[in-house]
Amino acid sequence: MDVVQAEPRCVIRLRRRTVGYVSQFLRTVPRMPAIEVVGEPLRQIGKDSRDSEDRAAELLARLRIPEKLWSLPPATFSGGEQQRINIARTFIVPRPLLLLDEPTASLDRENR
Repeated sequence: MDVVQAEPRCVIRLRRRTVGYVSQFLRTVPRMPAIEVVGEPLRQIGKDSRDSEDRAAELLARLRIPEKLWSLPPATFSGGEQQRINIARTFIVPRPLLLLDEPTASLDRENR
């Protein structure tokens, strides 16, 4: 696809289905629990809540977010924990292209 010449709807579809993005900052609904923040991209593509929660739990555990934090909003987390939520949110839906904007900037050595 020629992105420069493409219709806006085609570009939006491309971004939603092909490109994953990890920014330096986590932008979410302020009071949404971390497990829902991570699972949201799966729900947006039609997966049911249970499947999205199960996959989110796998990613949160893999990225060493303590289970006691899963029900809390990420706005209360440290910068490194927020960044790992951001990474999990991006990785939950497999995409062939990932854009990463300093994904490890807030992470300590152990979590990089």
